[in-house]
Amino acid sequence: MVTSSERVFHQAHFVTALEMHRKQHGDYPATLDDLESASGPALPRKSLAGDVYQYERVGKAGYRLMMGNGPHLLPPGMAAD
Repeated sequence: MVTSSERVFHQAHFVTALEMHRKQHGDYPATLDDLESASGPALPRKSLAGDVYQYERVGKAGYRLMMGNGPHLLPPGMAAD
């Protein structure tokens, strides 16, 4: 089971890296690999419980960050499907 504090910590890490990338490059990265190559330090790919983090860029204005089988974090302006 993933704790809420672990989820919040990892989400903050992703959001910070994603926003830094957007400010430096003008848009969000196409993949997490692109984000890692631009941001340097490795991002968490799995929670301690083994849930996999997934990322999807949605146009130039947004993205989805998901863990396991559903979205847990949507940036402003993004709606869950």
